[in-house]
Amino acid sequence: MTSLSVLYDLLMQPEQSEIWRQRVKDRTKSDNAAQRREALRMSLYLDICLIHNGSSSMLSLFSTAYKMMCTSGFSLPEFSVTSNLPSLMNGGKDFSHWSAHDKAIAFSCGKLVSRVLGAYGKGLVPLALAESQYEKGKDPIEVLRLLSRAEVEITSGGKFEMSFVAAALKARLYVAQNQIEDAITLLSKFRKSAAEKRQNEIIDNLDALLCHIALLKDDSKTISTWQNNLEDTGEEFYVLHRYQYLTLVLVWIRQHHYLQALSLLDKLAYYAEYGGRTMYQIEIGLYRTILMKRMKHQWMELFLESLHLASKLRFIPIIAHAGPEITNCLEEAAPHLQTDPEIDQKWLEQLLIQSRHFSSLYPHYLQDIVTPELSANGLQILILQARGLSAREISAQLSLKLDNVRYHIKENYRRLGVTSKAEAVLRARDLHLI
Repeated sequence: MTSLSVLYDLLMQPEQSEIWRQRVKDRTKSDNAAQRREALRMSLYLDICLIHNGSSSMLSLFSTAYKMMCTSGFSLPEFSVTSNLPSLMNGGKDFSHWSAHDKAIAFSCGKLVSRVLGAYGKGLVPLALAESQYEKGKDPIEVLRLLSRAEVEITSGGKFEMSFVAAALKARLYVAQNQIEDAITLLSKFRKSAAEKRQNEIIDNLDALLCHIALLKDDSKTISTWQNNLEDTGEEFYVLHRYQYLTLVLVWIRQHHYLQALSLLDKLAYYAEYGGRTMYQIEIGLYRTILMKRMKHQWMELFLESLHLASKLRFIPIIAHAGPEITNCLEEAAPHLQTDPEIDQKWLEQLLIQSRHFSSLYPHYLQDIVTPELSANGLQILILQARGLSAREISAQLSLKLDNVRYHIKENYRRLGVTSKAEAVLRARDLHLI
């Protein structure tokens, strides 16, 4: 009965889920003490884990569970806290509304929640605080300190999926600090560990995260490989694949498959409403904004809805890291935002600063840039530049006039959309030209 309630919940059929949940509750009135105890245990488990219950009453439920543990040796069945996603705040459930009082909740209820969750509680408090601080754009040094503490606690009998959240958050910090290669190295190493442990669900979401980073790098080869290896999305919508779906939406935006992206976003929006997923609602609104703007439709109202939600939570990276198009939308919407009573102006100022900075780091994000064709001489010259040769040395080696070499260098820069040798070499490597 418990399993059927969970299954129907994952299929987003709350009426059927509630039928089986009620049958479990009915057993709590049984004359059989053992059966009654098990029914109470499973009923509380369903109260906590069912998606359509949301997370607003979670603290009181954990408090009830803790009291039952202390008085009668009661324990909950194990369940995934993160659903194998690279987030704790937006993992098994959306806990974004806790962020406003994160430190107070950690102080008053952290030990209680960790105790109830058992192995899943190892490292949970510092990890949750780290993610909450990150989402509010706080000091990255403090976020790293909390992550280090979480990693130590997880190592001492914690769950691997919690390590995934820590690794993913650290990778996001690296990306924000323009250390994208360090992020890839970290996640690639973690993927190897996940493969050794046969954590296939984590690997699927980890590969989606690596694809997301490849989108920032404009690494067409990695993006294409991920997309080709992705299971057919078909007509079925699987709740547990939601992170992969969001990544696929970004790939489709990059490839100008706008109708496919909108269709999948509609399914994700239904899920977000079903589960009370504020963070997904913000992201979905941002991606719809990009699509509406590209398709020459009205987008401002949709964009403002996402900003209002994010402003209430004081979340910054979720918008600031959405790329140059969202930065442009922010600039265009600024006159409205500066007089909007629902927008905190200090938050807006910080958002604009971080958004402009991130877009300057990754100007090609979500842009489907056609690989430029370089001339034979231009390609040879670029290869020699990558080896450290000067224009004069290249002229001598290729028996070309110095003016010709300089012309090809200038033409390479124009075709690659860069302004320096270092940028040209990096861009050419990203596009696998050299």
